[in-house]
Amino acid sequence: MAEPQELKIAVNDAESVTALLYPAAKGNRSGVTLILLGHGAGADQLSGFMRMVADGFAARGFDAMTFNFLYKEKGKSVPDPKPKLESCYRGSHRCRDSNIRNSKATSW
Repeated sequence: MAEPQELKIAVNDAESVTALLYPAAKGNRSGVTLILLGHGAGADQLSGFMRMVADGFAARGFDAMTFNFLYKEKGKSVPDPKPKLESCYRGSHRCRDSNIRNSKATSW
């Protein structure tokens, strides 16, 4: 399995978060453009569970992308208020949608 590609996702004009793209093998693509995975409150995108799930999707022909929420990116353990979490999720969706429009662009 290939190492994930690190990306930066703009959340707003001043903040961004890290994302990891786990690409499916070129000869094994399912046709689904991308599966987006956000972590829970107890871990970040580097947790064993998140890596296992993303690797599992990639092994089965699905590109997968994980991302951190802003509070985890800043090393905090308490989740941000709902509007800030939602803005991060929207940024991840914009990144995903950009990938769809740009036909597997490697720079998001």
